[in-house]
Amino acid sequence: MELKTIFRIVELVICVVLLVLWYALSSYATRVMIVCGTIFGFTIITAVLVALEFMEFNQVAVFLIIGAILSLICGGLTIAYLPDYGDGRLTYFIATGLFIANGVIFLIDFIMELKK
Repeated sequence: MELKTIFRIVELVICVVLLVLWYALSSYATRVMIVCGTIFGFTIITAVLVALEFMEFNQVAVFLIIGAILSLICGGLTIAYLPDYGDGRLTYFIATGLFIANGVIFLIDFIMELKK
């Protein structure tokens, strides 16, 4: 299996984990609605990218750069809405880390796509 295929599968797994976090924290879901919608969008985008890994498609780089930008924006929004206290803080930090990690993976995948 190629490295880019592994990256795309990791991106999909991170999106699914973020969906589980979104479901587990109702306050997270209601306070940052754009982030929740974006998580669903990421899941769709990464599922398409994994499917397109086995087919020929010319515009994968567009999906990758959009995914990277949106993921990094969501990481910033999540940390911006960090609660002052409570148990939810840890989950916000985890979600922020996952968003930023996913954005970096998208960027690496985008660079690899441009080099081929």
